[in-house]
Amino acid sequence: MAKSSSGAVGLWQFLYNSSGMFDLEITSYVDERRDVYKSTDAACRYFKYLYNTFHDWHLVLAAYNGGPGVVRNAVERSGGKTNLWEILPYLPEQTQNYVPCFLAMNYVMNYAHEHQIEPLAPRFTYQNIDTLYIKYATSFAQIAENIKTSVDQLRFLNPTYKLDIIPETGKPQLLVLPNHLVSKYLAYENQILSSLAATDTTNHIRKHKTLYTVVKGDFLHKIAMKYNCNPADIRQWNNLPNDFIAPGQALIIWTSE
Repeated sequence: MAKSSSGAVGLWQFLYNSSGMFDLEITSYVDERRDVYKSTDAACRYFKYLYNTFHDWHLVLAAYNGGPGVVRNAVERSGGKTNLWEILPYLPEQTQNYVPCFLAMNYVMNYAHEHQIEPLAPRFTYQNIDTLYIKYATSFAQIAENIKTSVDQLRFLNPTYKLDIIPETGKPQLLVLPNHLVSKYLAYENQILSSLAATDTTNHIRKHKTLYTVVKGDFLHKIAMKYNCNPADIRQWNNLPNDFIAPGQALIIWTSE
């Protein structure tokens, strides 16, 4: 959940503009810069690109912080030098401090015990969590109630979702859970799918599924009038906890045509 004063977000501190370079989606409901898996993959790809550009890990770290253009300019101003410590005066102050801070933290991590520094025990490790992919909308509150956990725990494990809602987007969405709750969730999922199937059967005149993308100025009543349904239908089809919708959000609409 880290956010810098410049607006960089997540474990790897991606800015909004740079997120598009790495296919990290940002919508009203989702910020994949907070997705530990996707953002780490993106960061590794970026490190690889920067290393292929500069062929020096110190320069790579400086470029990760300040941007490759900043490092190229510093190299040019220094007369073509490619040693970080020689081009340091030509870098912005923040970047000048970034690499030494990185090296200092690296030292602390490797020699913590010698300095009587002990890490806090993690709330979770890879050994006691699991991942699922879901294709329907649901909320943390609904999940927490049905599998007997807390919304806070779901937020901690799933920081990608900004409003405690997993939206239906037409593609699978990642859900991270403690191992011991996976079987409970799968049982809960069967209830959801059965409920959706029952809704489709009883509402038999609406057999055609449409994906509608919310635009600025939309509200549920306006969309309901457009598709000859009512707001309660749209909330049910999309598992919405209230009438709040946002531009860019995908909604499932069932129609008879």
